[in-house]
Amino acid sequence: MIVAPISGEVVEREVTLGELVSPEREKLLVLANIDILWVLADALRPICPNLLREPRRG
Repeated sequence: MIVAPISGEVVEREVTLGELVSPEREKLLVLANIDILWVLADALRPICPNLLREPRRG
């Protein structure tokens, strides 16, 4: 078992189940804290006010 020093969501996986890895491997997983998430977007038309609500985890 590998324990991460921080909590978070896996956003990138560089290893598959059952794969043997060596200590020289740079990373296995990338974790991110998604409690606060910023999004930058270019909108082609005005954004509908109904879309500006709290995101849901799913």
